[in-house]
Amino acid sequence: MDYPDNLFLTIDESLAHKKIVARMDINASVNAQGTPTDTARIDAALSVLSELSGRQARVVVLAHFGEKGESLEHIASFMKERIANFSFLKSIDRSTIEKAVNTMQDGEILLLENVRMFPGETENEDGLARFFASLGNIFVNDAFPVSHREHASVCGVTKHVKSFFGPIMRHELTQLSKALTPEFPCLLILGGAKLSTKLPLIEIYLKKGCFVYVGGAMVHNIIKEKGYEIGESLYDKDYKVSDYVLTSDKLLIPTDVILNDHSTAGVKSVPKTKKIYDCGPKTIATLREVIGRCHTVIMNGPVGYYEGGFDEGTSSLLSLMEKGASLTSIIGGGDTLTVYNSMAKKPKLSFVSLGGGAMLDFLKDGTLPGLRAVVKNHDRKA
Repeated sequence: MDYPDNLFLTIDESLAHKKIVARMDINASVNAQGTPTDTARIDAALSVLSELSGRQARVVVLAHFGEKGESLEHIASFMKERIANFSFLKSIDRSTIEKAVNTMQDGEILLLENVRMFPGETENEDGLARFFASLGNIFVNDAFPVSHREHASVCGVTKHVKSFFGPIMRHELTQLSKALTPEFPCLLILGGAKLSTKLPLIEIYLKKGCFVYVGGAMVHNIIKEKGYEIGESLYDKDYKVSDYVLTSDKLLIPTDVILNDHSTAGVKSVPKTKKIYDCGPKTIATLREVIGRCHTVIMNGPVGYYEGGFDEGTSSLLSLMEKGASLTSIIGGGDTLTVYNSMAKKPKLSFVSLGGGAMLDFLKDGTLPGLRAVVKNHDRKA
């Protein structure tokens, strides 16, 4: 799907005095003290907010943090140290919020409390969407990583105020569109634990004619259904892999694996008492040869149990993806980025997406609910 220029906010002097409601993604991993440990999303948001503030817009920021509705207070403190004219309102009371928004001055940025603390956010409740929309003259969705969610602050708000995409969204759509119609030969690398979220994508890319390497815990289903032993490895009993995937000559799986005791075994000779934790050196050697022939390589999800220290497979593949004159390399997924950002020598890649689940859904469907919502907003105004 093409996204014409009129869907993207033009950041210029015309924004002076206007109130902009901006959905940003500043969700981040934090340490025990609440300090962000991976600031990629926050850094991107700060860059855009600084530009809007510099144009004398009044910016009301909608964002979430965590899965349990935790306060944005620590993230806000981190941001306040890095940008001027920034404040945080630790309240979900609507009248309190309205008063704060109505007293904002040109160039000021006001971050509201975690939107998932507001009743009706995840249910896309129209009353909450109307309230968010009432806080500004313009809505900007610049939160690609959450645009696969049909929430009030992502989709519902677009029904009630003129809506646009922001600069972060433009960059994501421009770069990820290259993965929708990749230059061949192409390799898709998928890892992580949940086969259910990525099984459709495996079939889609095999049918496109791409090689697909499956790693991480999700490959255990495939290994088992091919008739091999997986020992005590994690296995998703609720999902069966199609014969099309199992028999495809472009499906790639590990030929050797690293076990939980750090020993190496062939994929056909895993002991019944062991667990598969990573791919082995022969597998990496095979993938090095495949990547060397490819013009496009896409990766989402770690191919090993990196949380337990088994990150060698993932970091090795990332190193092999260094962009070149004839190689476009695209990665995404929070866990993938954690490994990438921990590497002493990070390879230069063509694009590092801020999205995880959103990237997967975009590659699968070519669009997202949050994208469709802004397009419909413009269709209604036409």
